[in-house]
Amino acid sequence: MPHVAESDIFVIQHAQHRGGMLMGSACEAIPFAQFVNLGVEQPSKKIAPSGTRKHTKTTVNDLVQEFPWLADLDKSEGFALAEGAADAGASSSLTASEPEHHAVGDEEELTRAMRELDQKRAELASQGQVDSDGDFKVGVLGGAWTLAAKGKVADAIQGVASSVLARDFCTARQIQKSIRFDIEAYGPEICGILARAWCHRMQYFLNAELRDPVVVGRKFGREIVADYEEPSEMAKLAADPESSSGKLDKRIRQVRSFFDQ
Repeated sequence: MPHVAESDIFVIQHAQHRGGMLMGSACEAIPFAQFVNLGVEQPSKKIAPSGTRKHTKTTVNDLVQEFPWLADLDKSEGFALAEGAADAGASSSLTASEPEHHAVGDEEELTRAMRELDQKRAELASQGQVDSDGDFKVGVLGGAWTLAAKGKVADAIQGVASSVLARDFCTARQIQKSIRFDIEAYGPEICGILARAWCHRMQYFLNAELRDPVVVGRKFGREIVADYEEPSEMAKLAADPESSSGKLDKRIRQVRSFFDQ
């Protein structure tokens, strides 16, 4: 491997596999030297009285409750194990003549730091341009075989997960990767409206997951669901009295049921 100067090495934290060769992260790349120094603990100026060294186990549990996204980090990083190792290391390094110091600072400092991190994380997520587009597409089902067998060029219009990102999203969420609407049953115009509405809805929730990796694999929150606005042509179709009963009404409700909580 050729030599690479340390100044040319950067680290992107919390990268996630998005399917195929696509990776994504809400974090910016930082220099390697800065990344290494993130783990260096600076001794606090405060000195705890003998025998009253503070432990952070209770504080970590409280933080996980206050910031749910920390639960995922707890599973991968193992806060409890890390605390145990830190405590053991600190205890073994102390002698009778050495005063005990706070390893990370007191609980109030830790809580304040985590709240600042949570705020920065939210700001970064809102500023990041991570929306994808065109992952779900409308297509016409038909061709030479359909013409020869059924006497028509096309017999259905479908919405389909067309990208690796979309297919992985559907697989992870355990939902279908396509939806079909028969032209003979609803006509080409209505089939197109339904297929476009399904693609639009699926793209919205895929992008909601891209904006905030915390919701990956979890049920979408009420705010995300409530903020969705379906295409005006779909709303107009659903409001039409002729669409309020029969097979068409069932298909409209089917499209709207995806991620509807």
